[in-house]
Amino acid sequence: MKLLTSLALLLTLTHQTFGEDKTLDIAAAASLKESITEIAPRFESSEGVKLNLTFNASGTLAKQIEQGAPADIFISAAEEQIEELERAELVFDGSRTIIAGNELVLIAPPDSSIKSFDDLKSDMIKHIAIGQPDSVPAGQYAVQTFKSLGIFELIESKFLYGTNVRQVLEYIVRGDVDAGIVYSSDAKAAGDSVKLCATAPSNLHDPIVYTSVIIKTSDTPDLSKKFIEMLKDEESKSIIKSHGFTTATEPAELPPK
Repeated sequence: MKLLTSLALLLTLTHQTFGEDKTLDIAAAASLKESITEIAPRFESSEGVKLNLTFNASGTLAKQIEQGAPADIFISAAEEQIEELERAELVFDGSRTIIAGNELVLIAPPDSSIKSFDDLKSDMIKHIAIGQPDSVPAGQYAVQTFKSLGIFELIESKFLYGTNVRQVLEYIVRGDVDAGIVYSSDAKAAGDSVKLCATAPSNLHDPIVYTSVIIKTSDTPDLSKKFIEMLKDEESKSIIKSHGFTTATEPAELPPK
């Protein structure tokens, strides 16, 4: 009887250990932090899995994945980083799923007199924060917008670069810069800590879409697919929208490099 009891206890402990070890690694664009963090507990509860969430610039995350960082799912704020991983043959074919869109906005400290992108040319504006264009999609979209408006060369010397869009937001909230470019969702997260000065017309930059893919090194692609499906259900879409994101739209082709 003691032997049977011991075996039963061992099986129970083993089952619990396996359950505790069931994890999913998700690497997502920094601007998605609040949305994914709010959605995560529902998936953990329904699937009995722990989600390891990492948020950073999409370009930084893509490079880390290429270098072997653990990731089951990657959610990028731009198509370029997805294509980079596809060229490296690190993505499951057919796993691309667009989950949200966003808008690019010009923000400033609450007491700022800035009202438009054109105001950035003023000699009174000394520092403008944008994401590092080589790795931060928001920075790429900002450069595209400035070039479309014909003001890029006039203001480039004023740029202070952030390693991700949330660092750009932090510069503005702290008053370290006169203005900066972030997503609408970031401005909403900051609330009264910033002033919304202008929204960039969507035709001035590539479409802003958040695309998820399943990484080939994932041991649980079926579970990864379930999480992506949850991101698209009505409850998740409501959460994502509540954080300032727009409805997902198909991206246009990227211009030639």
